[in-house]
Amino acid sequence: MSLIFRCPECQEYVKVSATLAGLHAHCPSCNVSVPVPDHDMPPDAETATHLWAKKKWEAIASQTAPSATAAPPLLAWLLAGAFVLVMGAIVFVAFALR
Repeated sequence: MSLIFRCPECQEYVKVSATLAGLHAHCPSCNVSVPVPDHDMPPDAETATHLWAKKKWEAIASQTAPSATAAPPLLAWLLAGAFVLVMGAIVFVAFALR
């Protein structure tokens, strides 16, 4: 379990292990040793919004990028189709002129 609180120096959110409750921890933003509260501070409206946005961003960032084997774009399909048509016409004309 973890505790989330605001750093009194830089006002950034700090998430630490619950085993550090009542002790001091370093803020990752300003690197100052700050006291860890005994309990998880109830989030105010701004904190709740910030945490929701952060979780949403982490979920989006953790999604993998589309792989190289994804379906090619429409232009590639059109060019491939045109190539097949031209090659078919060349073969047809070559056999027709024999």
